[in-house]
Amino acid sequence: NPPMFKGLEHTAIASPDPLKLANWYVAHLNFEINYQPPNTTTVFVRLPDGSMLEIIESATALPGVPDMP
Repeated sequence: NPPMFKGLEHTAIASPDPLKLANWYVAHLNFEINYQPPNTTTVFVRLPDGSMLEIIESATALPGVPDMP
């Protein structure tokens, strides 16, 4: 049998303003800012259970969702 899948270390999502989105996760979903690598806009946010999101910079927001951070 193949090994059982047990989870992901983190997932990456893109935003035109990673810090703004990270702060939204902090304010609304109880995440905390875990790490901000130097010389980049990338932000890692984490839940108390260790689940993490890596928020990377995208060029622009998607059409049709102008209110998303």
